[in-house]
Amino acid sequence: MRYRRMPWTAVARSRMAVESSCCERRGAAPATSARGAASPVEGGGLAVEEGHTDGHMGALHVNTNALIVGDHCVGHGSATLDSRAGGNMKDYFQTTYKFLDMSPHVLVPMHGRVNLWPKHMLCGYLRNRRAREASMLQSIENGAQTLFDIVSRTYCDVDSKLWIPASFNVRLHVEHLNSQHKLPKDFSLEKFNESCGEFVSSLF
Repeated sequence: MRYRRMPWTAVARSRMAVESSCCERRGAAPATSARGAASPVEGGGLAVEEGHTDGHMGALHVNTNALIVGDHCVGHGSATLDSRAGGNMKDYFQTTYKFLDMSPHVLVPMHGRVNLWPKHMLCGYLRNRRAREASMLQSIENGAQTLFDIVSRTYCDVDSKLWIPASFNVRLHVEHLNSQHKLPKDFSLEKFNESCGEFVSSLF
């Protein structure tokens, strides 16, 4: 396969540059961000803002068409968006579509193995997020009002030990549904937000 001849030393240097928040280094080539500003990423590439958490970046290594995705993708399962650190579901969807538009040959996550089937992985992430959001909306339409109600119904197939990180996703999905005016009129955002502080105690 052509990927075997890929100069991974260059990709690794780019990965280190992203991991250190794109700090300036001597000899670093400029990269253009999605909003037009220049960010130094060693090896050159296109830096893109992500929705995983506020300030996370991705970088396309132009010479190899390897896309370093930060924490946007992980080696197993799907990423948890952190509602406490600026995660935004709308940004997450938009960034995933941007990554698909780039048609990378390979994805390099910060955690897990390099992925040689980028389109398959990114489309899988989108399907999973859309399905979870649809399930959450259905739970709300069926009477779920609190964070615990929505998590317990949407993630009933997931070990309850993972419900706390899952709750971060739920909070962002509810915000996303609200921004699209999809929430039922009788759903109280105030009650939902109040329930977020009680979620952990509801688990025990």
